[in-house]
Amino acid sequence: MDKKEKLSFILKKELEITEAVLNGHKASNDDKFSIDRKLIEHYRIELGIIKNKENIFNKIKKLYKSEFKEWEDCKMELMLLEEEKNSNKITEKEYDSKKMSLELTMILIETSIGIE
Repeated sequence: MDKKEKLSFILKKELEITEAVLNGHKASNDDKFSIDRKLIEHYRIELGIIKNKENIFNKIKKLYKSEFKEWEDCKMELMLLEEEKNSNKITEKEYDSKKMSLELTMILIETSIGIE
C-alpha cells in the first residue's frame, strides 16, 4: 500500500468504527474491529502520524529510572531515620533536620518527574 491508500484505509475504518460506537458498539480486544484498530495504529506509526508507544514508554522509563531509585532511597532512609529516633540513637534536632532534608529531596524529585 502506498501512503494515500494507507491514509484512505485509516479514514474509512475510523468512520466505520465511529458509526458502530454511535450505534452502541462496545470495543473489546476480540471484537470485529480489533484487527482494523491494530492496522490503523500500525499505519499511523508508519506514516509518522503517531509515535510508537512502546518506544516512548521505554525512553521515559530510562530517563526517570535514576530519579525513581533516588526517591525510593530517600523513602528507605526516612524509615531508617524513624527507627534511629525511636531507639534514641539520634537527637530530636538531628532527626528533624535529616527528615526535612530527605522530604525536600523527595518533593524535588516528585516535582521533576510529575508525581503528585
